[in-house]
Amino acid sequence: MYMKISLFLLLLATSAWSATKYVTPNGSGNGASWSTAGGPSLVSNAAAGDIVYLAGGSYGPGLSVPASGSASAPIIVKRATAADHGSDTGWSASMDAQAVFNSGWSITGKFVTVDGNCWKPPGLPTKFGIKISHASGAKGIDAGGSPGNLTVRNVDVNGPGINSSKAEADGIHFPSNSTISGASVHDTDALLFAWKGNTGSTIEYSYLYNASSNIVYSGNPQDPHPDVIYSGGMLYQGTMRWCVVANVTSEGVFFDQEQPGDNMLFYGNIMWQGDCQTGNTPIQLQNGASFGKVFLYGNTFCDFNKSNCIGPGTSTANGSAVVNNLFINYLPNWDKGVNNNGFSSTGIGTNQIINSASPFVTSGDKTWVKGSGNPPATRVTTGAPTGYSPIGYETAFKLASNSWAIGKAVAVPAGYNTDLNGVSGNNLGAFQSGGSAPSPTPSPNPTPTPTATPAPTPPAAKFAPGDTVTPTAIVNVRNAPGGSVIGQHNPGDLGTVQSGPEMAPLPQATNVAWYAISWSSAPAEGFTGDDDLAKTTAPQPTPTPAPTATPTPKPVSWTEWTIKLNAAQSDWIQKHPPYPDGE
Repeated sequence: MYMKISLFLLLLATSAWSATKYVTPNGSGNGASWSTAGGPSLVSNAAAGDIVYLAGGSYGPGLSVPASGSASAPIIVKRATAADHGSDTGWSASMDAQAVFNSGWSITGKFVTVDGNCWKPPGLPTKFGIKISHASGAKGIDAGGSPGNLTVRNVDVNGPGINSSKAEADGIHFPSNSTISGASVHDTDALLFAWKGNTGSTIEYSYLYNASSNIVYSGNPQDPHPDVIYSGGMLYQGTMRWCVVANVTSEGVFFDQEQPGDNMLFYGNIMWQGDCQTGNTPIQLQNGASFGKVFLYGNTFCDFNKSNCIGPGTSTANGSAVVNNLFINYLPNWDKGVNNNGFSSTGIGTNQIINSASPFVTSGDKTWVKGSGNPPATRVTTGAPTGYSPIGYETAFKLASNSWAIGKAVAVPAGYNTDLNGVSGNNLGAFQSGGSAPSPTPSPNPTPTPTATPAPTPPAAKFAPGDTVTPTAIVNVRNAPGGSVIGQHNPGDLGTVQSGPEMAPLPQATNVAWYAISWSSAPAEGFTGDDDLAKTTAPQPTPTPAPTATPTPKPVSWTEWTIKLNAAQSDWIQKHPPYPDGE
């Protein structure tokens, strides 16, 4: 009975730990369904494994998420949509609208996801399920105090515009092992802010523009940093891919020197100056620091004025790679691994491909014109113009069908030649597919199509599902093949292979075979590459020894029983003699 009651209580507690809640701007119920939807305070009470659906509407102040989830049971706060809204009880089509907040969110827990839920990759988002506006001196999403593993997806973070005060207004402060995906962050000082020690974070499929401030940084830590990303050091595996960056007042992605980063990876991004003041650069490493490896594959950089990606006295490590990029109306000064890039005039590195003709589409509603700001607007000399938006203008940087940049790429690690639309190819720059193009020159008689080369046979699997494995060195555990680091395991730790291999790249490796593994200690679930894993034997449980047989007691006769009883009584009386009457 005791075990049944304990099991019941355990199941009851487990169900309480994980719940689906429903929230509307003016809800006052318990949040069990849309009919009894609760108010925004339910988000503050979310626990590990909870999913909180937000109906559309105006919420007023931003939300707070103080609790933590886990790798297997994150806290998820997401916009409800017609396709994904949990319970149908009480659901109304009018609830499928943008959720709007007029001040920033605070997230201090780990393994928290905020999802606008109106976009899926590949491709850039066309709408955002959640919009967060924040004022001067505030942050759109402040997760700087979180231990890590923040995911922000399909959220529009809108700042106060040009900042003329000393109170810094930043878009998103994010911790280690974060993913910012399908977002739009704009019109604030530092759009994204990662303090020193940040590692394993990915920024992808996002519009980042109007990093805006009239203030020139004086060296005072309280002065604003008008950068697309300000980082005191992404130490390991910081990735930025398939993003659009435009209208940068100061530096674009700026790495400060407190803790110089290593294995910083950029690929498939489109960055252009836009319509802001002169004197900026898309990526800059701070002066006088020795950085680790930097990788730039297949990006398009256009119309920037400053060349000092590498500040005076700064260097990157051997093994860095700057390959297959387009530098149009802009000349950088990268120092290591510069090879096979396209330039519109003077170039750097080996195998320079130089052509003064525009490589981009030259007809259609969106085209690049040298020095135009793209999209055209009145050029200003300070700050960033109000209302500038590059959304949709990334198509101006597609390659014309007869572009000199087509087919000029060299081999890079697998995955780094894939563009934001999921197309792989061998072109220079960010797009591997073209757009609307000028009328092509008549083609000669076509050459017979050669027989397609068969796809290479994937490597033989090192492990099979059910195998027990152990690390031969410290290994990282990631949330997806090649994804963000969520923890580590040491030699001697044991795991069971669930599935794999799945091939995915890392900057320092051409391709890695990843296995989904359940570990016997935290982190309990995740993906690990096979290079530092070995098959081992699952420990066998120690057999429980057979119990010693209890001998059958010998029957006692009546006489023996009487003798023993009398002896016991006599012994007790001797030890407890009666007292005479009256004493």
